[in-house]
Formats: sequence, C-alpha cells, structure tokens
Amino acid sequence: MKKLIAVTGIILIGCVCLGAAFAPQQTVETGAAASTDQVENEYIVKAENGKIAIYRTDSDSPLYTTDALVSTLPKADIERLRAGITVRDERELRQILQDYCS
Repeated sequence: MKKLIAVTGIILIGCVCLGAAFAPQQTVETGAAASTDQVENEYIVKAENGKIAIYRTDSDSPLYTTDALVSTLPKADIERLRAGITVRDERELRQILQDYCS
C-alpha cells in the first residue's frame, strides 16, 4: 500500500512539473508589441536525430528534444515532421506533443 502511494505521488509530481513547463504565460500586450510577441510564441516541431524536437521560430537550436522515436510513427507523420510543423501557440504545441509522444 505504501509503495502504491509513493508511486502515485511521484507520478503526480511529474505531471505537475511537466504542466508547469508548458503552462502558458499570462501577459497582456497591446499594439506592435503584441504582434511581435505572437511570432516569438510560435514553434516548429520536427524530426531531429530520430527524435521529435521543438524549436522556437526565431532559434536554430532546439528548445526541447523528446525521447519519442520518429521511426515508430506512420510514414505520413514522419514526412510532416521532416518538413517541420509550425505551431501557433503553447496549447497547440501540447496537443501535437500529446499526439506524437503518447
């Protein structure tokens, strides 16, 4: 029983940490700053060294690389990832990661 509680606690802590890492930031922008911020929050999800990597549109180095192997996905998804999938915001990024990494 104690092991079950400990394992459940570890899983919950992991979920909270992952949720916090991808939680949207609460900011209010107006005017030109808002359109600039929109571009900064876009991501590109693509295949990198056989795994799924997330890039910011304004960066050449990966923001995060998952442990998910691209080779386990259907061919159509592999082709999309090779070309790169542009993602508008963090909510859409979480959805893509959930689709490909679970």
